[in-house]
Amino acid sequence: MIDKKSFYSEDEFITNSERNRIWKGVKKSFPQKERKKIFLDLKSFVFGMGFTVVVYFMIVGLYTTIENSIYQRTPNLLKVNKVYSDVINNLENSIIDEDNLKYPKVVVDGQFGENFERIKGINLAISDLKNIQISSTVKEQRLMNLYKMKLKAIEDLILIEVKNENFN
Repeated sequence: MIDKKSFYSEDEFITNSERNRIWKGVKKSFPQKERKKIFLDLKSFVFGMGFTVVVYFMIVGLYTTIENSIYQRTPNLLKVNKVYSDVINNLENSIIDEDNLKYPKVVVDGQFGENFERIKGINLAISDLKNIQISSTVKEQRLMNLYKMKLKAIEDLILIEVKNENFN
């Protein structure tokens, strides 16, 4: 092992206080804020995520408020016609033969063909009336009457089918 005394004289040795001062200087030369920087990044991430959640709920609330205010301003006839239209579409979709894109194959004394033609005529009248760009109460009442007629025709088809199944 190397002997310090053979290379250094007594006055060249450093004391404990000098050694501590040197090491403090060395420690100060290295960045000490690495932990705080990680904490600040985590803190800003949490604040950013919280802000995102708040903005999301604000947008959803704004959208539902606008949608509700538009719905509240629509006339009752339009609301009723929308309900009729949705119910009829769901009912038609449940009884239509998807493979042949026509109503079920039920023929009882020609009644099915008659009702099917009646529904086709009502569909044509509804689409013609919907294509008119003017919105009026007369148009909406006429649409409501057409929807009622269509529901009655679909109900007749269902009754024909039920009657046919009871006889078979």
